[in-house]
Amino acid sequence: MGYEKTVWTTGDVITQSLANKWETQYDHAKDDLEDHSSKETLDHPDGSVTDEKIGQRTVDDSIGPTDNTGLLSLIINWFASQIKSITGNDDWKVGPDTNLKEVKEHYSESSGVHGVGDSQVESTSGSQLKANTAESNAKDYADQQTDAVQSNLNDHNSQETLDHPDGSVTDSKIGQRTVNDSVGPTDSNSGLLSLIINWFANRIKAITGEDGWKVGPDTNLKEAKEHYSESSGVHGVGESKVESTSGSQSKANQAESNAKDYANQQANAVQSDLDSHKGDTSNPHEVTPSQIGALGNKSNIEDYLDFGNSYRVGYDDEQKAFFVEVI
Repeated sequence: MGYEKTVWTTGDVITQSLANKWETQYDHAKDDLEDHSSKETLDHPDGSVTDEKIGQRTVDDSIGPTDNTGLLSLIINWFASQIKSITGNDDWKVGPDTNLKEVKEHYSESSGVHGVGDSQVESTSGSQLKANTAESNAKDYADQQTDAVQSNLNDHNSQETLDHPDGSVTDSKIGQRTVNDSVGPTDSNSGLLSLIINWFANRIKAITGEDGWKVGPDTNLKEAKEHYSESSGVHGVGESKVESTSGSQSKANQAESNAKDYANQQANAVQSDLDSHKGDTSNPHEVTPSQIGALGNKSNIEDYLDFGNSYRVGYDDEQKAFFVEVI
């Protein structure tokens, strides 16, 4: 039987029965309070557990995840540890040097990265334009997120609150939660604690690309930023394998010059041999008189001619031979 209040009026006489009833009512009230305190689930309206009632928690990003189930403070520590691991920074609160969307855009590029070719490098104005657009998008996104959080906060503040001191909702009162990283976030930014925890785990798993949210990433955003900020020596494209436009043209010019010098040397050598041959009067081809149709087998022209006459020397095209005749 629950607690029943006795209504007193002026002049009522305190009897033994009424005095005994006080003790009975006290016992009933005590039993009701103990029953309330021992319930596994808080006996209060949904949404009445405000941030003030839960109280502050201290985040320790040195505690890595080991399970999918744990008290609120421990799960918060796990999330902070994973965020620090993914960003590659020394503290989970430090913003990342880049993000996976930028990384995806980077390694999807087929040119213009890592300094491969002067003509493929982003111009300063083009880079600044992209930076301005990114800043504008980030501000718009931040405003949207802030508005959404403010809306959720306003709605939260309008809910009924627990009739307990601030900070009295400990991890033990909230109870353990089991993390299910297969439950992805929906379009909403609002949900019960267990659901939001699942969303975080699902996003961490998606960001790392691992099979479970507790698995450490193979790399982090800090390392990724350092990687695609490199201008050479990545993706197997070392400096020794890349030639600048000016360097390539210089080598081509040198090759052409070398080829011309070699050709001139060879031509000069042939010309020298030809000039020497043309000046050789020692009959280098060993041509006989019969081969040119001149003196036949006789060695002296006097054997043919009478020097008392005048003669004319000609060439017979049909006979293919020289001839001498008297004029």
